[in-house]
Amino acid sequence: MVFVDLDHTYMYGVDLTLTAPNGNSVVFFDGMGGNDGMYTVVLDGGNNTVAPFFPDAPTTNSLNDFVSGLSPDGNWVLKVHDAYSGYVAVLKGWGIKYIEGSSGFIAGTITNSETGMAIDSAVVSSGGMTYTDAAGSYTLESLAGGRGVSVTKTGYNPAFFTVPVVEGDTTVQDVALMAMDLQIPYSTGFETDDDVGTSASNANFDFAVLDTMFNADGDTILPSSGTYMLAYPDSAGVNYNNNDFVVWTADSAYDISEYGALTLSLDAIYDIEEYYEYFHIGLMLDDGLVHWEDSGELDGTQNTWTSLDIDVSWALGMGSDSATPAIVFYSDGIWI
Repeated sequence: MVFVDLDHTYMYGVDLTLTAPNGNSVVFFDGMGGNDGMYTVVLDGGNNTVAPFFPDAPTTNSLNDFVSGLSPDGNWVLKVHDAYSGYVAVLKGWGIKYIEGSSGFIAGTITNSETGMAIDSAVVSSGGMTYTDAAGSYTLESLAGGRGVSVTKTGYNPAFFTVPVVEGDTTVQDVALMAMDLQIPYSTGFETDDDVGTSASNANFDFAVLDTMFNADGDTILPSSGTYMLAYPDSAGVNYNNNDFVVWTADSAYDISEYGALTLSLDAIYDIEEYYEYFHIGLMLDDGLVHWEDSGELDGTQNTWTSLDIDVSWALGMGSDSATPAIVFYSDGIWI
């Protein structure tokens, strides 16, 4: 199967030739159609012979016959020949899909076993791989025979099974994934006797647990719920300084060695200079450093309390058995 994305004013002047690693070549598209472009999958068995050749088109000569018995290893070359001068052609991209042997398809829908709701962006693998769409649907081409299939999605227990794939046919395999047990090893509302954490700072201010905050604009900020909240800076009516670098960490580390996914959930309200000042929500790991990714980055202005769920599952692949929730603030691009 050859995938081609090509723009040309007159497609009937275009020939496409595929050269295999052994040097053999085949013309698989020979001036078919009319004008307009090709935004297409070109494959044996296609039936669209009119430009713009979407979603599929036949081949002038059989690709299946051409690759029969060939190894896919090595360099494959696409040659585009334009028989007409004076026109602009743009080859945007191309590729090949090589399946050794007869094939069929596996298709179905992935849902939440408890709610029945579709699961988007689940990974379905069987030799190749694909993702489910917003409706939870997927289609995956696979070699014929008994094929092992896996379905994975962060926050869900994975599924593994074997399905029979028949040449030229589609095997329907729907899967209901079970959500992992939700455990909350750490939680604080910064109330009395909660784990309120500590600050380390090179600035004049620290993080502090307050019941009321007065910002530099004179606004009064109250907790989103409960009596207390974590705030920065810790003094009423002031701006933070240029070149501040302040780290807040929880008082305790938590064992993450048995978890399959991690999420930090919090309510946040902030007003800092966009592109210059940042809060980073992350974890201190066993190496003693605070780590974060872009999903945990806050900058600009959020004038109302907003609930955030930040996926920190990346920490599970960093060789750390424990993690401590942490927040880093820095101003004017200070970085360590």
